[in-house]
Amino acid sequence: MKRIFTFGLLVAAAFALTNCAQKESYAPVQEEVAETVTLEIVAKLPAETKTYNDGMHTKWSADDQVRCIFTNQNGETDETDNPFIHEGNGKFVGKLEREFINGFFASFQGGTIKAVYPYESDGTIPASTVQEGYDSMAHLAGANCPLTGSITLSWQQSWWELVLTQKYNLPELFLDHTTSVIEVAVKNSTAAAINVNEVDFLVGGEVKATTVVEKAGALAAGETALVYVVVEPGTYSDLSFTVNDKFVKNINAAEATFTAGLIKKVNFEVK
Repeated sequence: MKRIFTFGLLVAAAFALTNCAQKESYAPVQEEVAETVTLEIVAKLPAETKTYNDGMHTKWSADDQVRCIFTNQNGETDETDNPFIHEGNGKFVGKLEREFINGFFASFQGGTIKAVYPYESDGTIPASTVQEGYDSMAHLAGANCPLTGSITLSWQQSWWELVLTQKYNLPELFLDHTTSVIEVAVKNSTAAAINVNEVDFLVGGEVKATTVVEKAGALAAGETALVYVVVEPGTYSDLSFTVNDKFVKNINAAEATFTAGLIKKVNFEVK
């Protein structure tokens, strides 16, 4: 680690001018020098936390990446471009950078680290998703169903240990679901085949979430297709669903609560 300090020259000059002596001095001047120190942060995440969907069972993928954002006590944010890489069993390892300025460490102490999965997500829930084929759950993953978590850091290592090892070991950081999923079972009770092209989730008559169904083909009379809609968890009033922006089903208050991380079934009969 290199530290550079620039000092002014201390000069003493004596001048004899008619019995008068003058002395000038220049105090040391320290130049502000910033040095970047990279700290490795190890985030241990629960192995059962969901990432991609494998039927009704979900698990971490080997190439999963998490974004970490550090906010200090003053509300200033550092967001690393370095992804935290999955090393197995829910353990992600990555690096955050902080600066030494004139030998003083910009501490992690008291700051907050927010983790977002997947790396390319900002943690917001998309208003529309695309499902390829009836009954498919492949779209219930990645940026369509982001996970977030945060932790406030407390000082667990000495300053010197942190500087020498350049590693800050975090306690476990848990990622939580930000979405709920609704399984809409669309039954074709008409006498002819229909195409289920779109299912909308409406609150107060306003569309809040949409699943567009592609590559599905016709749904024969008497058959049922499953369409999965990603929504924000919560309890809703004046809730309804539409199929193909034509058929409508109103949901009563007892069925209008949707929990993060869970799939809830809604039956929808097209007549």
